[in-house]
Amino acid sequence: NSRTKLIAGLLENDLEANLGLSGTGQDVSFMRSTLIRTGILCNADTVPFINLEPEDANLRNMFTVLQEFFIGPERVGEQSFGELYDTLTLPEHGIGMKKGVIPVYIAAVLHQYKKNLVIKNRDSEIKITADVLTSINEKPEDFLVIRVDWNAEKKQYMADLEDIFREYVVEKEKNYNSFTYIVLAMNRWFVALPKYAKEMTEFYYVKADKPKVKTITQERKKFINSLKLADNNAREYLFEKIPSFFGLKEFSPTVADSIMKTKEIYDSAISELVNALAVDVKTMFGGGWNPKASLTSVIKDWVEKFDEATTGYLFPNNENQLLELMSTITNDESVFIQRLGKAVTSLRVEDWNASTIKSFLSKLENFKKTIEEFNAYNQNASTPTFDVYKLSFVSKDGREVVRRFAKTEYSPKAKLLLNEITSNMEEYGQALTQQEKRQVLIELLERLC
Repeated sequence: NSRTKLIAGLLENDLEANLGLSGTGQDVSFMRSTLIRTGILCNADTVPFINLEPEDANLRNMFTVLQEFFIGPERVGEQSFGELYDTLTLPEHGIGMKKGVIPVYIAAVLHQYKKNLVIKNRDSEIKITADVLTSINEKPEDFLVIRVDWNAEKKQYMADLEDIFREYVVEKEKNYNSFTYIVLAMNRWFVALPKYAKEMTEFYYVKADKPKVKTITQERKKFINSLKLADNNAREYLFEKIPSFFGLKEFSPTVADSIMKTKEIYDSAISELVNALAVDVKTMFGGGWNPKASLTSVIKDWVEKFDEATTGYLFPNNENQLLELMSTITNDESVFIQRLGKAVTSLRVEDWNASTIKSFLSKLENFKKTIEEFNAYNQNASTPTFDVYKLSFVSKDGREVVRRFAKTEYSPKAKLLLNEITSNMEEYGQALTQQEKRQVLIELLERLC
């Protein structure tokens, strides 16, 4: 409605011309009668500002009462809006206002002072919005206001937090109060973290060219766990709960440094894990013999020592996929490790956990052992084996591709498939030539190779 639009315009940190209203509607008329003609909203159509000392003595007295309620030096702790409304509306206090316009004048005062205030409803801090002021107007005794006493340390702390999470700060949310937008920014940062980082209990990193593991401290775990759900009491969360997470008995601006270091650990979790895995893989595939060699060089050397009989063999699991990945390795070691991780575990690194890391290294070791043992057996075999098929075809780029694979026992389903293919071939009879039937079978084999 008209009043809600007016209140929303007054609560903006930077007032717009005519509070963002235009035309000749009821909302504009309401603004003119309550704010412009009374001298409260000055320069409305150019660079508007709020005057809390209008010429009308009754209005000045009303604003004095409002300012004393919100920022009066004797106001300590929680203050009930019920008390304020009694002062403004009951005849014995000499003001006798109608409730309908009170939220507008409260919004005019809050425009200047809301950064120092927190409004609570049933023990929960809430955003200062037009809807909240409307709710207060309906049942003021259910709402409380708390004045925040700022000092240089608290201001610096808030500035530090805004700088740390600046990428996730939404400027519009600063209209709510001085605290909520920071907590919302923290929650956005946490939500944006990959699954691995959110759930990690250990931090993998590289030091002196060796992979290391460090346990995440309980203090950091408490802070991260607290971000899983947005805290309704932003002021209490920032100034009381967070310091307690990091072992402080009372607020200290130094906690911002602990938050920043924690954020750095979680932001770099994936990149540091990939770096540590790169060292592990390099060592596993022979890099220990030549520490100066790059991962790319080590992998290429390992693949190149196998003969064609090994690289062209179709292994029963995903060994061929891994061999192909290794044979096409580039100098981008991070991309290679992430692709290798996905090929081995069927999960992107972002979705890993501690057990996935162990599984990756174990499966990779088994893959390496399988390939090397097969290659050694082939080289030592004096006569050709009779349980191996050999298929040779020319690829689209003109290369001869040779594939070898072992015979295997038929399962009941495999026998059923063979019978169905044979039956289908026979049903076509002379409708297909022998060459066409052969072509169909060979193309199917190429896809499987």
